[in-house]
Formats: sequence, structure tokens, C-alpha cells
Amino acid sequence: MKQLSSAGNPPTPVELALVAAFDSSRVSDTVGQWALIAQRIGLPAVLTVMDEFGGESMRIPTRNGFIQSLYRPLRDESIRAARAAGVPTPEICAELGLCRQTVYTALANTAGDTCAPRVVKGAR
Repeated sequence: MKQLSSAGNPPTPVELALVAAFDSSRVSDTVGQWALIAQRIGLPAVLTVMDEFGGESMRIPTRNGFIQSLYRPLRDESIRAARAAGVPTPEICAELGLCRQTVYTALANTAGDTCAPRVVKGAR
């Protein structure tokens, strides 16, 4: 079908029209959810995600869970750096607004993130 784009290319006018015409009150399946997402953030962004992750099963985190996952390694590194500089635990707690258990947990996890990096399709 010539009216449809291929991976890595921008959406065609036909594809843009299909998404624009989608009735968001009909969201009852995965295709409907993706159409609604495309209406909200734009079809080019959604197609980029599909080109890179299409066919994979993914869990969408909550907003808070996502931000916390980005923040936690930075916080823990700050805790370890403070400890290496000789800062006592109560002072680390006060400075970062944390309880002792959080500080002790960060100090115990000196290995850091043990997750293997994900290889993204098409990444160079």
C-alpha cells in the first residue's frame, strides 16, 4: 500500500488523517490505546516508538515510578560520596531529607545498577 509509510519514515497524510479521525470514545483495545496516544503526543513520536520497540512486550511505569527510577541512582551516589568524604549518617540524613534505613540501604548497594543495558533496534 503506497499510502502508508515504512519504518524510519515520517507518517503519510493518509496515516495522519486516520489517527485524527479515530473516535477516542472507542478505545477498547491496544490499537485504540495507541491511536489515543498518537492523538495526544503526535503520530511521528508514536511511530518512532513502534519502529524501535515494536513487537516487544513492555510495561508502562507510573509517572512517580519512572521519575524515582531516574532519581534513585543519583541519590544513592550522593550518599556514597558523602560517606566516602567522612560525613556521618545523621548529617547525610538531614542534608538529603532521608531516614537512616534509606541511607544504609544505599550504602549496602555499592555495586550500583546491575541491569544489563538494552540494545535498541536501529541504535548506532
